[in-house]
Amino acid sequence: MKLLRNSRMKALNSENARRYLRYAVGELILIVFGILLALQINEWNEERSNRKKLQGYYTRLLTDLKSNLEDYNLLIRINQARLDSVPVFLNLLYQKKTLAQVNLLVKMHIFNPRNTTPTKTTYEELKNTGNFNLIQNTRIKERLDLYYKDQQAKLETLDKLNDRLQETPALVVLRQQLNNYFDLIYVQRQQVIDWQWLNQPQEARFKDVQAQLLLIADIRRTQIHLLATLRANAQKTIAIIESSDDQE
Repeated sequence: MKLLRNSRMKALNSENARRYLRYAVGELILIVFGILLALQINEWNEERSNRKKLQGYYTRLLTDLKSNLEDYNLLIRINQARLDSVPVFLNLLYQKKTLAQVNLLVKMHIFNPRNTTPTKTTYEELKNTGNFNLIQNTRIKERLDLYYKDQQAKLETLDKLNDRLQETPALVVLRQQLNNYFDLIYVQRQQVIDWQWLNQPQEARFKDVQAQLLLIADIRRTQIHLLATLRANAQKTIAIIESSDDQE
């Protein structure tokens, strides 16, 4: 009788242990599931945040690129107008001129350089913060790197060409002389300057001015070509970003 009672107690204890074990396993499963769910939700939230951040960067990149386009178009128009002025200048150069006409001639804007500093703020921010890795589209990443690297090289070339525009000594000296002369006239003073050689095509200084004008024309053509290439590259980069599946 005592043996049977002990057997029943063991059976009850064994059953309780199994129930506890089942409960513990179930609770563990719930905890693991809860952790996995929390991790998944956190991952979803992070992906959504990154997606939103990426869309913001795309919008800003497009704004920068379209601003670059406006700069390039403006500079192309300016350089084309100044290039078109060269034959006009040359035509006037061979005509008999008064001092006042010489002054107007020298004040033409064919000599003046025009610099540009296209914005690349968003691209630099992406690079400096490490957020460039948010862009998963390899084509866009490669295109942005190529565009801004090429832009930097062409802008440096444009700056060098602008420096060459300043190296027109005969024109620079003449312009300074004329400015001084007309400033003196304005204050009722007189000064004699040498300008009659501009009516003498056989003069060495006249030929020097003519040669420098042709050089200026070549520089303007090169600048227009560089700017047109930059414009085409910007347009292509814009098209790649706008056609991407990453764009909402």
